[in-house]
Amino acid sequence: MSAEKITAYQDALRKLKDASAAAAALASIVERAGKALATWQIATVTNISTGGGYPAALVARPHNPNINAHDWPTIEHIHNTLIAFHDAASAAKSAWSAIPAEDRIGLAPPPGSN
Repeated sequence: MSAEKITAYQDALRKLKDASAAAAALASIVERAGKALATWQIATVTNISTGGGYPAALVARPHNPNINAHDWPTIEHIHNTLIAFHDAASAAKSAWSAIPAEDRIGLAPPPGSN
């Protein structure tokens, strides 16, 4: 019975790792956009088909900060990613709690449970 609980815990940890990576990836996209907007006078948005164009002198400078519209998440995507992380964290803690203390030897508790 404990072997099944340990397997369930390890699966929950894998799901938590995946959910953490997805949230970190979104945070990185938003952080890069924030850095680009800190220099908003020279920042551009790329890969977007709406709106007007940027001044030619601005576009001619290839190293100006930009935000890639293809990478930009919707608020729903951000919300769902954060919910998935919290659900995975809760599932990992529950799976950990289901393992008897004597069977936890050699296993690390889920992140954030200390």
